[in-house]
Amino acid sequence: MDERYGLPTGMYNGDENLPQPATRSPSRGIELCGVVEAMFSYNTMFATHGDVIFADRAEKIAYNALPATWASPKGGDMWAHQYLQAINQVNALEHADPHTWQSDGPQAEMYGLEPNFGCCTANFNQGWPKFANMIVFETGDGGAAIGVYAPTSATLPDGSIVDIDTSYPFDDQVSITVTAKKNMPLYLRIPAWADKATVNGKPATANSMYKVNCNQGVTKALLAFDPQIRLESADRVDANGTSKDLAFSVHRGSLMYSLPLKGNYTIKAHHWGPDPKDGSNDYEVLTSDEWAFALSSSVEDMKFVKSGYVDGAAPFNTSNWPTYITAKVRSVPGWGMKTNSADTPPSSPACGGVVKCGEPMEVKLVPHGATDLRIGMMPLA
Repeated sequence: MDERYGLPTGMYNGDENLPQPATRSPSRGIELCGVVEAMFSYNTMFATHGDVIFADRAEKIAYNALPATWASPKGGDMWAHQYLQAINQVNALEHADPHTWQSDGPQAEMYGLEPNFGCCTANFNQGWPKFANMIVFETGDGGAAIGVYAPTSATLPDGSIVDIDTSYPFDDQVSITVTAKKNMPLYLRIPAWADKATVNGKPATANSMYKVNCNQGVTKALLAFDPQIRLESADRVDANGTSKDLAFSVHRGSLMYSLPLKGNYTIKAHHWGPDPKDGSNDYEVLTSDEWAFALSSSVEDMKFVKSGYVDGAAPFNTSNWPTYITAKVRSVPGWGMKTNSADTPPSSPACGGVVKCGEPMEVKLVPHGATDLRIGMMPLA
């Protein structure tokens, strides 16, 4: 599934049916119902098997694909969602005809109360609550395990308390306090990408469950991830099974970082709220920003910036980003639109030979979930 349909948010291309022929094109999309159901499924598999890979995937989806499916002119609220979300999304049309997806209607990418079908309107609200209820688990040896990371407090059946204090995924540290009724083990998930992680200053092996022995009373553990910027590639697999580099996405920790495009909103319908400009609306969103770029920075040249929270801003607000990455890009002539979406990215390297790309320019890549329109996958220059 990953090889033939996989997306860098942890999801798959799938608009009702898997695309035929198989494709990892970042313009195809996945429905919101699939996102919340995948989060729950992966967390359930982690609860059953204890395998870090499942919790890694649940967290990746939750902190990238889930918030990326909402939009509003204010940013950060959850009034308007899409039926289908795409990694490379340069518009959200009220009526996309023709369209690159195969099984849904022309409204599938617009933001609103009920684009295409009502199932996502009914299902999306399960996403965060089920995720929150699957952070701390009991273990068979009388202890507790933390599968995914978010600020929370959990009381175990014997009255012991596991408290998690963090701004993760926008911070690299997680402070855990266990107030135990008896001696007990605590298991901390160390993600596969966290190859420099430490617990209380001691190295913690990536892709493992790190054991902390908690005595009766209060025990504190400081988990530091120290993640590095990384690129993830996606291969295009054609009908003959041949693959070649399609495009690359930028990641740091559990977050994917994308190029944000400024959205121009037009209200197409108003469903609820005393103010027609607020509450529940349907929106068509366009942009005049240039978007056809190739990455010309190496990972070593990219810079991570932690700007911090702005009071009153939602975590996945579409401005006021608490973290971002600066990178160099070059404009790619000839990469344009196809069937009302961004065409499949050109193969890497995209520049050179007869293709004369623009001069390098610095851009800001922001958390993918904090964008309404964006380019999340680019070729290398």
